[in-house]
Amino acid sequence: MKRATSSTVKLAVLLLAATILAAAPAFAWDTAKVAGDWTLTIEGPNGTATPSASLKQDGENLTGTYKGRFGESPLKGTIKGNDIKFTVSISTRTETFNLSTRERSMATP
Repeated sequence: MKRATSSTVKLAVLLLAATILAAAPAFAWDTAKVAGDWTLTIEGPNGTATPSASLKQDGENLTGTYKGRFGESPLKGTIKGNDIKFTVSISTRTETFNLSTRERSMATP
């Protein structure tokens, strides 16, 4: 049996490293797919509200429509992996306020 030379071992290690690096994108964490219609649950000082959101997704960017007690408002946000954030400006007859999510991690089934 022949003994491997130092250059043969280096070449084998280099090929192994190149293979691992080439395969790395296949194992990268995919961004969750959240486009569609959602029913939200909001806990507040006046109780629980269940508005809805219709989301469109372009990669990590989210847009859509929030529908709640005060009508419809445009929604804008991001999703990275399973972490989702969005903001919506809601106008009432007397004021406008911004509703923002905290960063939340979505559970996967």
